[in-house]
Amino acid sequence: MNLEQAIKNLAGSRALVANEAEAVAAIKAQIQERYGEMLENAKGYLDTAKADMADDESRVRELALERYVEEGKKNKKVHPAASIRTTTTLNYNTKEAVTWCIKHRTQALDLNKREFEKVAKVMEPDCVKIGAEDRVAIATDLSKYL
Repeated sequence: MNLEQAIKNLAGSRALVANEAEAVAAIKAQIQERYGEMLENAKGYLDTAKADMADDESRVRELALERYVEEGKKNKKVHPAASIRTTTTLNYNTKEAVTWCIKHRTQALDLNKREFEKVAKVMEPDCVKIGAEDRVAIATDLSKYL
């Protein structure tokens, strides 16, 4: 297959995707027109049910912790459907944590690649090799190749 044929194939694929997207949009519009109110009501019921469920889960957590404390924190299986897990939590100031990581040369820092690359293009640090790479840009409108 040569480049001309590949572009024609791509143009055909894009046209097909556009047609199918239009068809899906039309079907969605018909569904919205016919069942929109019913769908909105159902979404409302679902949102209410989710809020109620969250409240119920919160209450179960609260009561389970109360029972655990009342029983002297001896039995973590406070109910057949609820148990206590003790987890480690960390609270810290982000700026102080970054300073500590730098001071201790830890690998705990994540590199923000996007920001680093912006700065690296200007400052050209020794650890960066700046080069050029050829990439293909394909025209958006390929209709004349159909």
